[in-house]
Amino acid sequence: MRVEMSPMGDELVVRGDEITVVEQLVDRAVTGPSAALLLLGEPGVGKTTLLDDLASRSAGRLRVLRCTGVQAEAELAHSGLSEIVYPLRHLLDRLPDRYRDAARGVLGIAAPEVVDRLTIGAATLTLLAEAAELEPLLVLVDDAHWIDGVSAAALLFAARRLRAERIAMVFAVRTGARSIFHDAGLDTLTVQGLDRGQVAVLARHLLGAEVPDHVTDRLWHQTAGNPLAVTEICRYANSVGDLADLTPLPVGERLAASYRNTLNALADEARLAVTVAAASFTDELAVVVSALRHLGCGEDAVALAEGAAVLVRREGRLRFRHPLLRSVAYHDTAPAARCAAHRALAQALAPETDFVHRGQRAWHLAAAASTRDAAASAALADIARESQQRGSLSAAASAYERAAAVAPRVADAARLLTAAAAARVLAGEGDPADELLDRAAAATDDPAVLMEIDQLRGQLALVRQPPRQLHDQFVAAATQLATQAPAQAATLLIAATGAACMGGEVILAQRTADRARAATAALGGPVAGAAAVLQAQARMLAGRSEQAREALASCREFLATADPIDVGTEVFSFAAMSLMWLEDHDSARALLAYATDRVRAAGALERMPLLLGVASELQLRTGRWNEAYVTASQATAIGRELHIRLPTAYAISTMARIDAARGNRRECANAVGEIRHLLHDLGAELVAPYADLAAGMADLSDGTARDAAGRLQRTARHLTTIGVREPTVLQHHPDLVDALLAAGDRPGAESAAAELHDWLRDAPSNWGRAVAMRCTAILAAPADADEYHLEALRLHEKLTDPFAQARMHLAYGVHLRRTRRRRPARDHLQAALDAFETLHAGPWQDRTRHELRATGVGTSRRAGHTAELTAQENQIALAVAEGHSNREVAAALFLSVKTIEYHLGHIYAKLGITSRVELVRRLS
Repeated sequence: MRVEMSPMGDELVVRGDEITVVEQLVDRAVTGPSAALLLLGEPGVGKTTLLDDLASRSAGRLRVLRCTGVQAEAELAHSGLSEIVYPLRHLLDRLPDRYRDAARGVLGIAAPEVVDRLTIGAATLTLLAEAAELEPLLVLVDDAHWIDGVSAAALLFAARRLRAERIAMVFAVRTGARSIFHDAGLDTLTVQGLDRGQVAVLARHLLGAEVPDHVTDRLWHQTAGNPLAVTEICRYANSVGDLADLTPLPVGERLAASYRNTLNALADEARLAVTVAAASFTDELAVVVSALRHLGCGEDAVALAEGAAVLVRREGRLRFRHPLLRSVAYHDTAPAARCAAHRALAQALAPETDFVHRGQRAWHLAAAASTRDAAASAALADIARESQQRGSLSAAASAYERAAAVAPRVADAARLLTAAAAARVLAGEGDPADELLDRAAAATDDPAVLMEIDQLRGQLALVRQPPRQLHDQFVAAATQLATQAPAQAATLLIAATGAACMGGEVILAQRTADRARAATAALGGPVAGAAAVLQAQARMLAGRSEQAREALASCREFLATADPIDVGTEVFSFAAMSLMWLEDHDSARALLAYATDRVRAAGALERMPLLLGVASELQLRTGRWNEAYVTASQATAIGRELHIRLPTAYAISTMARIDAARGNRRECANAVGEIRHLLHDLGAELVAPYADLAAGMADLSDGTARDAAGRLQRTARHLTTIGVREPTVLQHHPDLVDALLAAGDRPGAESAAAELHDWLRDAPSNWGRAVAMRCTAILAAPADADEYHLEALRLHEKLTDPFAQARMHLAYGVHLRRTRRRRPARDHLQAALDAFETLHAGPWQDRTRHELRATGVGTSRRAGHTAELTAQENQIALAVAEGHSNREVAAALFLSVKTIEYHLGHIYAKLGITSRVELVRRLS
């Protein structure tokens, strides 16, 4: 332990154990792998001291990037991140275009662009990784609980994805403060108070005399060893004798009392300088001095506050000796004086300056308003819109909310609160959005605003609440509003239909969809288009595919022109699902591309998982398995980050089904477990069966037919129970027939095939006819089997699903071999093998090779099996196999290029290859 002076003039006590930990962190940053640490402790316990010491020890070994959170700047978007990014601005051109533009927006050196927070996080990670290529980095964030939300999310995003970048990140957070860092899973070092001996050393140093044991004991117990508390008490006491008479006040109250004494002793001009500095949203000395001049003072006032050891000036910055001193200075100032300080600071910041200063000016105008103020409200609304354009949705919501608080008209306040809620919804912040929507609804009777509120509530609730409960709530509300507010009631019925569809309540969905369609007939416009889409979805699930096709045809113009953000991305997702089930794959693909582009342009990250999940299933069904896996990985990454349960589970199911067919049993089992965990108690009865579907395919691929049959029979019973009668929804019938037949349950297989034929009478489809004929063929008597197999082959040629086609060739090849026609059997088995190898469906390749060997043809397994790769390695390997560059893969999966390179090294080693060319050749 040692005692020394800090650059701000405070005495510091540095403890050995903590230094050991942080030194190890530096060593890891220099040699790899990277590391991130959370420093947790109460105010004054020494977190900043440790960061200072760490920065000092790192000199010459690492480049230090540092920022400090300021409570007043917590709502200023990018204020913390820009401090970290600014010194690295010369590296921006080395970033992929998407990340470069995001980083330029953070710095305010480019026109604002809408960027979602995951892109900002990935841009931060990539920029840090580029800098670490030149020299190791140490990123220090003090008072991280006061960093603005976008900056905190971006820095934490980077910290959780560090691999081999030679970067150390340390976040200092106050115990008990609300912060996203607390539950982030970072390694944590809790900074404890000083022990009794250390308190004695520090007290002796401060008082310049020996401290008796009983006084040391009292001081240690009262302060719990908090170094700042010890320092302030000793300064307040002035002598050892004073310490014996101290009353037992809590540390926080004692510090506040000490600071008040210091502030009360200041001259008037110095106290004014302290008030302005406390009110400022920046530590720029020039801004504070300019504001003081508007109040009739100057820089001399700052010097007086410096002399009293309240403010510290360094390199054009002005800071308080301790953040608690700033808090006491601000809150102990009379309201009128605080308003005057904010008004002067707003005058010091010109409205035509950069975005950061415009934001500060707007907040100062609002803080200076003692009554409702139209100018302040308008300025904050402008900043909110620009923040939203820059991807800072939480900051935008806060600005809109504050603009509402100072808006002169109640109607304007309601619209601003609704805008704040919309930003929260887009940011995935459900609970705050709910509260804002309640406040907005209570403040307006404008039908247009109320309808927007209901749309937002529906979008928010659809992926957060149990669907059946949500349906009933919306229908009840719509019934009450049907007469006085028909448009609002129709919006609620549309949302209720979507909830019923996701919940697998097919009968309810049809009934409510018909009500919504009838309610919107006279309204027309987007609400009528949305009602038609939901009606098509409900009818598809019920097996009324031709009626669904008619409903979709009626809203073709709506889907081509409506904004997915305005009408709800779930409407476009449902439309794309229905088109996919109707086998109009081109239209589904175009619709998803349109909606995804609009959502990305709006930075509405929360809306992406469901759209990407549908896109991944479409790719799966059309044989683009690698692309499907990568798209589903993107959806899953976003969904996990934002804790969006249902769409995330749906996207994971795509990866689970691919892993099942490829024999990646461990990855499939993990995915199935995650799906069930995500959907637990959610009542998502239409999505939940995908878990059994994937597990059943894994069993079928492995040859454990009895297990497969059990799972798939459970799926079939469940779909019948909830009223689904469309074969193309889960496409489970052919797997069920195969599993039952392989398990020796021929009657069960015949029953499953009969159900498929029954469903097809009301819901015909190319896929349904093809697989139904295959089921007929494998169940047929030998005399009829050839005819059915040939017809099934002809029907399969019309499909865009190479897996289904390969299984048909396999089935016919097996039939031919068993009837001793080896030569034609080989042709079909070889066609099946080629397709299975292209898809890397390992177990199906093995089964086909076994059949080929039985015809007298020897085969060898083509390299390409990826079962030994982890989930993330599999995602990266498959993305590379699709021909994407490392930068493109990094952008798709929100990782750094260095992380992609790190994983590729492991992939090469596991697959026994040495180059990217070999990987592409192996897997593409």
